[in-house]
Amino acid sequence: MVWSWMYNRAPSDRPPPYAPFASQGVGNSGSPDDARYFDRRADVPAHGEQVYFVAPINGYGSFPRNPNISRANNVQNQAAKLQVPHMLKVGLTLIISSWIIFFLIGYSANVPLNSALHDRRRQQWDKEESYRAITRAAWVEEVKKHQDLQLRMQEEQKAFDEMRRDWARERQQEQEERERKQRELEKDETRKRDSLAWEGLQAGHCVRYGVKEYSATLSRVPLGLDSISECQKKSINIQGRDWHPSRCEESGFCGRVTAHFDVDINESSCKPWWVNYRDKGCVEYGIRRHEASIEDLHDTENWESICMTTPMTIRGRYYEGPTSCANWGRGGLWPWGIWLLEDDSCRW
Repeated sequence: MVWSWMYNRAPSDRPPPYAPFASQGVGNSGSPDDARYFDRRADVPAHGEQVYFVAPINGYGSFPRNPNISRANNVQNQAAKLQVPHMLKVGLTLIISSWIIFFLIGYSANVPLNSALHDRRRQQWDKEESYRAITRAAWVEEVKKHQDLQLRMQEEQKAFDEMRRDWARERQQEQEERERKQRELEKDETRKRDSLAWEGLQAGHCVRYGVKEYSATLSRVPLGLDSISECQKKSINIQGRDWHPSRCEESGFCGRVTAHFDVDINESSCKPWWVNYRDKGCVEYGIRRHEASIEDLHDTENWESICMTTPMTIRGRYYEGPTSCANWGRGGLWPWGIWLLEDDSCRW
């Protein structure tokens, strides 16, 4: 449906009633002359003119209209198009109202709850603060005790250090005293040892081939000295050489010790030799027997030891002594040496 403005210049010129017209602005007759009664492009009428509103619905009809009111209606119509539908407005209003009511109810219900919760929290905070105060007081007391203990420990450490210095001085003094006494003792022992001397050196028997035993007595061993130990430490000169005793024996008298020396140089009287060599042939598989008698044996007391240590060379090979010795003398001493030697010629 199309609405249009019509300007009436004079009552006599009022056009007849119009039916609905086309969008091109042509009247009922369709004549171009009717266009002068229509001015759709004009929004505001000329000064002094009266405006009629044409209602093209079922016959004639027109009424005066204020252009300002029409313009306001147009703005309202445009705004109405942009506004939210009425049902949506109602729903949003109900939702917002419900939220407000719930908030008010929740706030009014939470006020006492929050108050009780705050009271409990405040009581808990008070308890915690009291506990912290007690803890701080205990900690302060503990710190004080620790400081007192640390001071006592420092004092004890100072006293202990002083005691250690005293001990060190005492130990140093004792060490010096021991060293002094030891030096005096060594001097005294040295003086006593210098007074010791061998007496009664005598040549004894031959103990083995080329070795003769000498004996001497160590007398007047002072008290405080071990006679056996001093005997073993003290040497004697025999045949131009210093010899230490091979053994020491107490003589039964207080401070008297007899020492024995084994001398193995320049002792020709203890060096016999072999004579009457005999090859007795094979006595068993791989063994040959050799025999010889000893000559120039001056010491008959230890003849067996001298016989066993007298060397001999048999068939170009040196032997330090025989395998065994035997006395085959009739009514006297006649030592013989026996050698049982390996021989390949005795392997049948």
